[in-house]
Amino acid sequence: MGAPEQRRRAIQDSKESIAKLSKYYNLSPKTIVKWRKRSFTEDADMGPKHPRSTVLTLEEEDCISKAYAPAIR
Repeated sequence: MGAPEQRRRAIQDSKESIAKLSKYYNLSPKTIVKWRKRSFTEDADMGPKHPRSTVLTLEEEDCISKAYAPAIR
């Protein structure tokens, strides 16, 4: 477990107020609340769950991926 995970675990286990923890760790109170709600200490995934093109339709995206699939391998 690395330093960020240890810090998050300490925040999750602490009984101190949000204000005291945010001042001690130099984090925003919003971050403290967010980390306390989590049941895990690893970094949360960022970005879209299912990334898609903002320009192409699903059919166009599928056609292009099939056309370039042999070139990628």
